[in-house]
Amino acid sequence: MKRVLSYLIAWMGFCSLAYGHPTTPDWSDPSLAWDVPAVDYDYILVEEEVKTRLESMPCLVQPKYNAAVRAYVSNYLVRNRENSERILGRAVLYFPLFEKYLEANHMPSGLKFLPVIESALNPKAVSRVGATGLWQFMESTGKIYGLDVNWTVDERSDPEKSTIAAIQHLGEPYQRFDSWELALAAYNSGAGRVSRAIKRSRSKNFWKLQRYLPKETRNYVPAFIAATYLMQYYYYHQLNPSYPSLDLQFTESMQVEDYISFFRVAQITGIPLEIIELLNPSYPRGYIPANEKGNSIVLPKRVMPALRDFLALQGSGQPEIMEALEGIPVSWDDMRNPDLDKFYLRSIYIVNEGETIEKLAQVFQVPIHNLMAWNEMATPEIQPGQELVVYHIKDVKRYLPEAILPTPSIPALAPQPAQSADPNLATTPLTKPFAKGRYLCYRSNGLETLHEIMQHVGDISLQDILELNNINPNNRPKPGDVIKLKKM
Repeated sequence: MKRVLSYLIAWMGFCSLAYGHPTTPDWSDPSLAWDVPAVDYDYILVEEEVKTRLESMPCLVQPKYNAAVRAYVSNYLVRNRENSERILGRAVLYFPLFEKYLEANHMPSGLKFLPVIESALNPKAVSRVGATGLWQFMESTGKIYGLDVNWTVDERSDPEKSTIAAIQHLGEPYQRFDSWELALAAYNSGAGRVSRAIKRSRSKNFWKLQRYLPKETRNYVPAFIAATYLMQYYYYHQLNPSYPSLDLQFTESMQVEDYISFFRVAQITGIPLEIIELLNPSYPRGYIPANEKGNSIVLPKRVMPALRDFLALQGSGQPEIMEALEGIPVSWDDMRNPDLDKFYLRSIYIVNEGETIEKLAQVFQVPIHNLMAWNEMATPEIQPGQELVVYHIKDVKRYLPEAILPTPSIPALAPQPAQSADPNLATTPLTKPFAKGRYLCYRSNGLETLHEIMQHVGDISLQDILELNNINPNNRPKPGDVIKLKKM
């Protein structure tokens, strides 16, 4: 009976938020629906532990465990576990972006949990009243903060631009009320409603003025507290994040001025249309429109060189470029099911004394969230001797149609070995290791990454090269650089 009552309270609390306020996605949308799996899990048995943990957790607002908070926590941990695991996985994509702009604007990092309750970290989320994106902007509000919304572009769904706008939108009510509880309430229902609630209650304490707020806003702070708990303590409740593929984790953006369709991008890069659409949610019509100022396109980093090659050739005055592209066959099965093992190198790094995950994330040039995901780490603590899995891009895609000969006017498409006065450079084979002193070495031609160079010798690791050469694993060696591979 207690468990049934728990589920009922959780469902009522969820509905009051999800269907009530104007900035929450429409959960009746099949693409956003929360599944209800059969869960053999007794939330009641751990409630006291949850209460103790929640009331002492780091939180943007004062954490309070009451019936409303309990209902939302129960939703995340019991009823909607599968959706919670998707949210936890998406955090790898968006939390590094949120943290970057929050830190740059001197805002608390805890605000990164707000899109969890707004959109379930879905940049294409749309509410029943039209609020859109990770931060759920209405069209009128988005335009106030510089988000362009028209037939071809909806920047409310652009993760980067909407995050910048949301930080501005959140900063204003905080400056006015000097309270994050009230700033969150104002983000949901407007500063005017919060001001009237303050006046009626004669208090600036959210929990005292809560009953004077619109119904949909009363549960906004409790929902935020529950989301904060989920993202920090999910591992206590046997939740396993559903992490996205490496193609979604290793991405890059560039500006394009001319029109280009997603289909054309898929044809050039071999990336599935679904991935292109997911990475570029602000273009609802399936193409990047022409724009003299440039529009941003995001793709997996390993295929961005192919798009650059194509755009360079297209602008080189060669009329054959489109004709050659039309002749390229498209294997949709391969595009939908790419063998990502071919494109990413998995290596093991042994943690040394004094190293932190923050330091290693800088060395490997990846976000901390990614390192934690690859190693199934619930917390960022690491120990000397611990093995860390690290992924790097192994193979990049280029666009060089056989029908078109690269011209000298495009150096990136027709690379030549560097010239040097060093006679050894001219005579040493560029693709074969050689002995030098006590080391087996490799002389770089400037065209290969460390990961590509490693393929010449089968019994070395990335860590060997890093320790012998004291170099960054993601920097391309310069022409003529001698890379030590191993001791002989």
